[in-house]
Formats: sequence, structure tokens, C-alpha cells
Amino acid sequence: MRSTSKFSRAGSLARRRPLLIAVTIAVVFAAAAGIAYANIPDSSGVIHVCYNKTSPQQGTLRVVDSEKGQTCGASENTLNWNQMGPRGARGPSDAYLAADDGKTIDIGGTTLATLTLPAGNYTIEAKTGVYSIGGDAKDDIVDCLLKAGNTTIDEDQVRIDGLGDGTNDDNEFMNFIGTASFGATETVSLVCSSSFSSSESTKLLATQDETLH
Repeated sequence: MRSTSKFSRAGSLARRRPLLIAVTIAVVFAAAAGIAYANIPDSSGVIHVCYNKTSPQQGTLRVVDSEKGQTCGASENTLNWNQMGPRGARGPSDAYLAADDGKTIDIGGTTLATLTLPAGNYTIEAKTGVYSIGGDAKDDIVDCLLKAGNTTIDEDQVRIDGLGDGTNDDNEFMNFIGTASFGATETVSLVCSSSFSSSESTKLLATQDETLH
């Protein structure tokens, strides 16, 4: 009788095993289906979270599926993760540079460097060195304009002594800076005039800005 009972129990377990496997598979598929249909994060990539703002569960987090209409309760505040904030102001985006080793500066005006710039707001800087080429007794005045089209942004003037002058002030360095806004393509130039002088190491730099103040 014991032997028959043992075999009967074994047979019963064997018959129940497919049922247990089927139930297990059903549970797994049900869980997978629940995950597949959850809209977390939502279609825009945002995870919506509620957190409890009152004791005794203050700070407790709860993820909600907003696309299924789930919302935070009266005792909860809303948090949105991975949400894109407002766009900040753009910093300087482009820089333009022109350079020249040196030119003889005419009395009628000589363009030492020039840039053609697209529409926008700019900080504009320039520098150049100037020196006498007029001989011992010929002092000179060098007058330079930093211009945007026909508008003067900045200007400077220096006096240069002749090469034989005892003060030995026969070369000078000049610096310029300013801002400008263009609604269309514009030309920026450093233009100088003199009688007996030449330039050296000229640079003209324009940096585009989002906003000028």
C-alpha cells in the first residue's frame, strides 16, 4: 500500500507540473505587458514624480504615468525630471580676424585691415604699431579711425618724432575698441593717414555677441 501511495503522489505531481509552468509563464507575460504599456518616461522623455510634502511620509517619492491621467494628490508636490528648461542667452558665437604686417600710410588715408561681417552685434577691437620713415628732421602726425561702413567706432592720434630727434619718440602703438550692430552685411576697417609713417603688426578682431548693453 505504501508503494502504491508513493507512486500515486508522484503521478499527481507530474500531472500538476505543466499547470504550474503555464501559470508561471502567464505571470511573466502579464508583468512584461504591464511594463510595455507603461508610459514612463512620457513621449517627450519626461519622468513625472510626486513627492509627499507632509509628515509622517514627507519626501516620499511616487512615479506617475501622466499619459494615463495619473496626477499628484493634494498632499504631494510635482517634480519633472529630464525636462528641458528655457534656452539661455547665447554667448559669443563667431570671431573674425584680419592681420597685416605693415603698410606705408598715405596722407589721403590707408586701410590697414578690413573685415566683411554678416548682420549681428559685435565687439570690435584693433591695434597697430606706427613708426617714422621720414628721416631725421621730419616729425609726423598719424591719425587712425576704426570704422563700420562710414561710421567711426573709435579713433586715435599720435605724434611721431623724426628719427634724429633727441627724444627718440619715433614709434607708437595704438589700440581701438568699440561695439556695433548691423542689420545687413557690413565692412569694418582700420584706416590711418600720415605724411611720413608706416604701420606694423596690425590686427583687427570682431567678436559676434548675442546682446549689446
